Amino acid sequence: MVYVGIREFKNKLSQYVRKVKRGEMFIVTEHGKPVARLMGEDAVASNKDKILNLIAQEGLVELPKGNIDFTSKPVAASGRLASLWIRENRR
Repeated sequence: MVYVGIREFKNKLSQYVRKVKRGEMFIVTEHGKPVARLMGEDAVASNKDKILNLIAQEGLVELPKGNIDFTSKPVAASGRLASLWIRENRR
C-alpha cells in the first residue's frame, strides 16, 4: 500500500484521482498517521472480502466467525401498530 501525505495529496489531487481510476490504492496520512484510505469504486465492489481482511489485519474490525444468515424472518407481535402510535404522537 502506498502512503501519501495530506499536503502532497491536496497539491496533486488530480494526479492521485487518475491513479485511483487506474486501480491504484493509497493511504493518506496526516503527521505520519493514516487518516484515509483511497481506492476506486470498482476496487471496492470487486474486492470486498480482500478489503475486509486487510482492515481486520489492521485491527479496525473483527470479522464474524462462521456463517451468518442474513435472511429476515417475520416476527409475530400483538397490540397496537407502532405506525399508529407514531402518527398519534406527531401532533
